[in-house]
Amino acid sequence: GTKVDGYIARLRNSKEGITLISPPPHHDIYSIEDLAQLIFDLKSANTAARISVKLVSEVGVGVVASGVAKAKADHIVIAGGDGGTGAAVWTSIKHAGMPV
Repeated sequence: GTKVDGYIARLRNSKEGITLISPPPHHDIYSIEDLAQLIFDLKSANTAARISVKLVSEVGVGVVASGVAKAKADHIVIAGGDGGTGAAVWTSIKHAGMPV
């Protein structure tokens, strides 16, 4: 909660001081195939987009990362155990998602 200041809270659509999960869960992604489809859709919507996928560092992350690479992500970020909200690289914070 201490890392979630007003700026981070606005970016994550949350409230200041609330503990957040980083990376946030995506309840529409249950497989590498789902992720590959999302990456394809994002790249179709913006052909200049560079797609980053942030993974949690845990046992077996290498297998997941290889699937993410096959899904054609441009960047793979593996978060350390002591990272958390606010620890994302600036390009991920600035360019993640699409305008609605």
